[in-house]
Order: sequence, then C-alpha cells, then structure tokens
Amino acid sequence: MFDTEEQQYWTTNATLTGALIDQFGNTIVTVPMLHVSGSNGNFVGYFGGSQFLPAYGQGYTVVLTGTSDWGNAFNFPIPAQVVITTRSIGAGTPPPSSQ
Repeated sequence: MFDTEEQQYWTTNATLTGALIDQFGNTIVTVPMLHVSGSNGNFVGYFGGSQFLPAYGQGYTVVLTGTSDWGNAFNFPIPAQVVITTRSIGAGTPPPSSQ
C-alpha cells in the first residue's frame, strides 16, 4: 500500500483488514491483513481453512479497510468469487491456523 498523500509505503504500524461480503451485504468472514516484512507496503491475508464454508461462485466482494501509519483511512471494494482450491493462491504459505 502506497499512501499518495504522505508519499510513503504503509508499514507494520498500519492496520488493514479484509472482509468477504456476499451479494446480500452479509459479512462472511473478516481477516487481518498482515504486513510482509521487508516489502514496499505489501500485505497478505488468508480467507480459508476448515471453517470457511461460503457457497462457491460469484457475487462476492472483498472490502479492504484500514488506517495508514499516519492515520489516513482506506476503504476499497474488490469484486471476488469463491473457488475450490487445494493450494494457497498468492504470496507465501498460509499460517497453520488457516490450513
């Protein structure tokens, strides 16, 4: 995450969460997005695990919400779909608690 107002990348002092919202506006799950150490503002979060049981398909939105190191607010909706996978998609390996 790059803060254009401050002209700096977000760090571990920033907070960022991701919420999976269904087509009816219901929050399915909210997860913390963790700062990737040594990165230029990269954050990663894992939506999954044995307790993650939404219906497969489209019609979902992931809403990223956060506050930068300097107190600037962020709210960004991203269209999403739920798919079946047996591996992690994206950077890194999911933590043991979400496998």
